[in-house]
Amino acid sequence: MAGLELSNVIKRYGATQVIHGVDLQIDDGDFCVFVGPSGCGKSTLLRMIAGLEETTGGRMAIGDRDVTHVDPAQRGVSMVFQTYALYPHMTVRENMSFGLKIGRMAKPEITRKVDEAARILKLDRYMDRKPKALSGGQRQRVAIGRAIVRQPDVFLFDEPLSNLDAELRVEMRVEIARLHKQLGATMVYVTHDQVEAMTMADKIVVLRDGRIEQAGKPTDLYHDPDNLFVAGFIGSPRMNFFEGRVVSHSDGHAFVEVPRLASQPVAVPVATRCPPGQAITLGLRPEHFDPQGPVAVSLGVDVLEDLGGVCYAYSSDQGQDTPVIVELRGQNRPIVDGMLQIGFDPDHALIFDTETGGRIR
Repeated sequence: MAGLELSNVIKRYGATQVIHGVDLQIDDGDFCVFVGPSGCGKSTLLRMIAGLEETTGGRMAIGDRDVTHVDPAQRGVSMVFQTYALYPHMTVRENMSFGLKIGRMAKPEITRKVDEAARILKLDRYMDRKPKALSGGQRQRVAIGRAIVRQPDVFLFDEPLSNLDAELRVEMRVEIARLHKQLGATMVYVTHDQVEAMTMADKIVVLRDGRIEQAGKPTDLYHDPDNLFVAGFIGSPRMNFFEGRVVSHSDGHAFVEVPRLASQPVAVPVATRCPPGQAITLGLRPEHFDPQGPVAVSLGVDVLEDLGGVCYAYSSDQGQDTPVIVELRGQNRPIVDGMLQIGFDPDHALIFDTETGGRIR
């Protein structure tokens, strides 16, 4: 196994640049997830690592080998695609062993590697079946098995669960996380689903327009985002945002007016001195609303999603397009005549510069 390093990596199609000087270090054994909206460049970057897209500029290394312009077959990577890409006329065993046969590996070694991968993926019972006789999850496990038998330095996954239904997605998330723990392999995984990113990754890389917005541990990105984009993208349900302005700054607190949220200025702890009148955006996650919070909030409830142990209240009062989302736990439902009487602790609030989108710390 080996780590992965990208240094000022660039990709252009003619005059159009789609990857803009990406620098990234993925340690040996890490499970790294590229996440972002459609068109952000995550699949392009993955294909560049695989060698399926030519790198226009910069350097790419796997372990201590420069693989920037090395052929895909020589890079020591295996890739699992969104579509299973299985040969329909071959059995599971034949699909998993095909690449090894092409590489002229000895038959006893092929049998050993395939049997071991089948055991890991719990495919023993299905080795003589053809893909049409398998479920979607089983087919994806076969595709993963085909990658495992090659024993690559780096595993690459390009949205491998997007064709599965909701229940199978959850099941396969657990399977892949378990596989990573068992193999201890370096894995790079692309998805647009930030829930997958949060639940599977050691390291998340948030991409937008071919640039890295922030990279780090899932909990770091969730609790300490660098900007509005990361704050809004990471987390389900999303973070609530409220427009406001700075009134004053003293004793390590910015006093901000947020008309939609509170009738009085809210004291948010920040070290940076904020000039009075500065436009800010206050961020508050749904779970940080609390009936016992020191700042009282009253919101009209439009929709209530009661999931049993947790309930989400949606409020689009004051003619706002984006509803405020409040998470309620247990049996406590502080709603009277369609109004939610709630509160929050300003220590949980984050503020951002509205003009630049950057976090104010």
